[in-house]
Amino acid sequence: MKEIFNCPERIESISKNFGIERNENEQCWSIVQEKALEKALRKFRFLQNNKRWKKIAEIVKDKTQKECKDKFNLFRQKLMVQNKFLK
Repeated sequence: MKEIFNCPERIESISKNFGIERNENEQCWSIVQEKALEKALRKFRFLQNNKRWKKIAEIVKDKTQKECKDKFNLFRQKLMVQNKFLK
């Protein structure tokens, strides 16, 4: 099965329109990896911060703790911007 990637290059214009700054080192994430991150975030939401990111990175294939945390922060930033426009 071919995985679909959500690469930063494809969302550059969207990021600019919403005022979201993109990390130049941001990796491409497949849909499978993003879903795994979402599931892991829900599963480990009550763990202490350092333990949580370690467990999350173990579940998300080919991603480090830092990459998972950076992706989460990007999700959060996008949500904050979207909520700002909805008010």
